[in-house]
This record gives sequence, C-alpha cells and structure tokens, in this order.
Amino acid sequence: MSIGHMDLNPTSPLELEQQAVRLQATVYHRPIPFAKAVTIESGGKYGIFLDSQQIDTQGEYRQILCHELGHCATGTTHGPASPWDLVARHEERANRWAYERLLPPDAIRQALCQGEQTLWQLSEYFSLPQEFVQHALDYYTNAKGIRF
Repeated sequence: MSIGHMDLNPTSPLELEQQAVRLQATVYHRPIPFAKAVTIESGGKYGIFLDSQQIDTQGEYRQILCHELGHCATGTTHGPASPWDLVARHEERANRWAYERLLPPDAIRQALCQGEQTLWQLSEYFSLPQEFVQHALDYYTNAKGIRF
C-alpha cells in the first residue's frame, strides 16, 4: 500500500480495536459455533465476539470487526428472535458504516488513479475481500449516486 493510501484510510486492526474502546465495546476472541462474529449490547455497552479460528485473513478480520463496530456506532443490535426485516435493516446499516470507514470514496478514487482498475486489484490494494469491495462499490454507485 502507498503512504498516501494509509493517510486517507488508516484502519489497521489496532486502530479498529481503539475505535471499539471509544464506542464502549469490548472485543473478545472466542469460538462461536454458529457465526464468525456476534455483537451484543447491554446497558449501552457492547461485547463484540470474534471467532478468530474462522477468520482466514487480516483483511477479513478488519472487515468483520468494522462491520461489528458499525452495529455499535449505529445502535443497530437486535435479539435472536427479531423480525427478519429488522435484522436486514440493521445489517445494512452496519455494512454501510464499515464501507465508509474501510473504503471511503476518496481512497477508492486514489486507488483508481494509481491504476488499480479491477475488482481483484482494488481488493489487493485495500487488503479486503473482493466481495466486500464489490458491495461497497455497489453501495456508493447505487445508493449514494457516486461515480468513480
């Protein structure tokens, strides 16, 4: 990654964990039999549980942690028996929060100007899973009307 990219988008695992502290969230690394990550809220504080055994790369870790932080930052946690439409809205809000932190439009523009034109190139450039990058690009172009 270039130094300019890091200036635009500083989101190392350590920085994300510092963000968790600011959001009154504690990150726990524990086995979870049914998911890679879960966030719970109690009394305005959050517990983010990550199953590191199921997370393959640092990019995937950053994506998942940032998504879970999105639940904390937007107040979009829900119970296990919540209606599906509520769960879907909460997941989308957490995803959008993560897109805006890990792949802000200015950082995407900079990568494109540096010749990173394909999905796999952008994925490598940002060290994030291709599926996440694709969803972020879809979000910006379809929901926000941003053209790159």
